[in-house]
Amino acid sequence: MSGLEQDQALMQNTILGSAIGYDDDGLVDVFFYGAYMDPDILAVNGGKPRQQRLAMLPGYRLRLGDKATLLKSPTDSAVGCVYSLYPHEIRRLYAAHPDYHPIADATVLLTSGFTASVMFMILSDAPAEHIRNVNYIHQMQQILRRLGFGEEDINRIDHA
Repeated sequence: MSGLEQDQALMQNTILGSAIGYDDDGLVDVFFYGAYMDPDILAVNGGKPRQQRLAMLPGYRLRLGDKATLLKSPTDSAVGCVYSLYPHEIRRLYAAHPDYHPIADATVLLTSGFTASVMFMILSDAPAEHIRNVNYIHQMQQILRRLGFGEEDINRIDHA
């Protein structure tokens, strides 16, 4: 059994594995909306940023406490980046964060005008509304600016 086949078998026997599909290369499109949007932070934590695409996820809003998460909100959209990762990279990224769980088969709107089917991770328990991490908010605004998001998207982070 090849390394890729072992990864797929292991992933299929986990919650994360059952929530995601694979393309022909074994890559999974993942929507990131927190610090992992930054390709440098993603790489330092074990993910190789491939095929970066700026995107928007309708029906969710960003919530920043000590950690980032998404909350369902039918009138909002969360901005983020889609990267293609191998399953072992996703496991590595979230191994230290068991409080996140996968959401599969979401559709994001890419800035190119196309859509993509992705998976993403959310916190099992969202931070309380009164908890705001001002440093994280500023870090996210800097990341969005470096990635090329517009000022409207950057300013929305103030309310996360």
